[in-house]
Amino acid sequence: MLAWDVYNYDSTAAKGQYLAPAALFDRTYAVNQAENLPHSVAEPGSHIATGDDGTRHGAWLDQMTAYLNGHGTLWALNFDLDWSTGDYRLRDPASRAAWTAFCA
Repeated sequence: MLAWDVYNYDSTAAKGQYLAPAALFDRTYAVNQAENLPHSVAEPGSHIATGDDGTRHGAWLDQMTAYLNGHGTLWALNFDLDWSTGDYRLRDPASRAAWTAFCA
């Protein structure tokens, strides 16, 4: 198995953006397929993008987890840390609801 750390980078979130799941994960899937190994994501994450109250972050989490489920990812853990460049913890209602739905 190969498991990946994949982030919506700080510079992207600072611009108020969340990258599409395909932009984040297509290359990781390609590597896993080339190696004939299962796919997992050890640390997906993004802090809240500039100008977002968490609603768009929750929608991004829904899109990301749907993409992972649709591509046969075995497991994913959320990167949950108040880092020096941004708070990656799921502290707003929309983000918590999205991750809880994925884990259910």
